[in-house]
Amino acid sequence: MHRHCGVCGESLVKVWVNSASGTIIVAESKRGGPFTNRKSSAVDAYLCPKCGRVELFAQNPKVFMDANHHDGQA
Repeated sequence: MHRHCGVCGESLVKVWVNSASGTIIVAESKRGGPFTNRKSSAVDAYLCPKCGRVELFAQNPKVFMDANHHDGQA
């Protein structure tokens, strides 16, 4: 999928974000402590070579949809 910067419209370049584990994961904000079952997805990082903006995109965004929320519509 070809992505464009949300600020200036330039084509984004896929980059790697260095973290302790080598992977950044987004997780559902949920109370209950560290053993609570949370929805999560790894992310892909993209950089705009023109303005420097970095954008993160969930690799599996559908895991965050509610069972009653099928098509992206409220």
